[in-house]
Amino acid sequence: MVRLSVLGTLSLPSAGPIQLLQRDYGQGGNLVSIIAGIHGDEYLGLYVVYRLIQWLESIEQSAYQLTGRIRIVGCANPLGALIGERFWPSDFTDINRIFPGYQAGEASQRLAHWIFGALKPSLLTMDLHNGVAMNELLHVRSYSRASWLQRGMIKMGLPVIWYQSFQEPSTRYLEVPGTVEGTLQYCLHQHGIENIVLCGGPDLDIKQGIRLFRALLRLLFHIEILHGPPLEESEPQAESRQVKTITPVLSRRAGLFLAHSTLGESVKKGSYLGETVDVQSGQVLDQTFSPVDGVLLSLRKQPMIGEGMLLARIA
Repeated sequence: MVRLSVLGTLSLPSAGPIQLLQRDYGQGGNLVSIIAGIHGDEYLGLYVVYRLIQWLESIEQSAYQLTGRIRIVGCANPLGALIGERFWPSDFTDINRIFPGYQAGEASQRLAHWIFGALKPSLLTMDLHNGVAMNELLHVRSYSRASWLQRGMIKMGLPVIWYQSFQEPSTRYLEVPGTVEGTLQYCLHQHGIENIVLCGGPDLDIKQGIRLFRALLRLLFHIEILHGPPLEESEPQAESRQVKTITPVLSRRAGLFLAHSTLGESVKKGSYLGETVDVQSGQVLDQTFSPVDGVLLSLRKQPMIGEGMLLARIA
């Protein structure tokens, strides 16, 4: 049976209040939390949450048992999601850069505070994201070195497992070098809470959503939050590529980027990835080649670029 509770309520100046809700399933045992929609323009995670809720609501009529607790914060940035805005619309704050938040702060800071408070008791938190400017190969990533979680990530059956390091440079939305401090992932890690990020996209692709949903279920079975007969697999699970190093490929010129490669493609050092052209003069401004051997984890979707923007990530 589901238990609904309000994490917090935000007043609006010219409309009714907005409530941030959580749904809890199960009683006793370890808690696993799933959160989606911290960035309002990322809808793939909302679909995964929808499928999970639908599945949990039908569990009493099935052969499956919930032996732990599952907490779902299904849409963490409701105003952003409504208008397709990545940031909190009233002050254009990236909620995923201000954790653990501040109870007495502005609306975005209070949202972060409520979210972190809901997730803090968890054995494991799963944070759902998708690319927007970038096409992303389905992958799971984590800073964790816990063997039980690393085994669980393998069980998920996603194409890529990225074992992250805090020593590696990070990138933000428009791929300007940034910092991981203030992200939910970093904040949970600093408080000793195991967590993973699931990513795909950029668009609300139903097939990708189903794959992420089933990967999530496999992990819940592996860590014994769920019990029951094995899931029926519609297709054989390929072996995941496990990587520790991600190499970013950045643009050297501003212009229109034309990709000549495919997401998930294996590339060699020196492989041709694409070209940047000037639409006003018809000139080729730059050609881009892979700096390493690997697989294309990310590839730019939004083709109008400036200097220093991310074109690809190679795992």
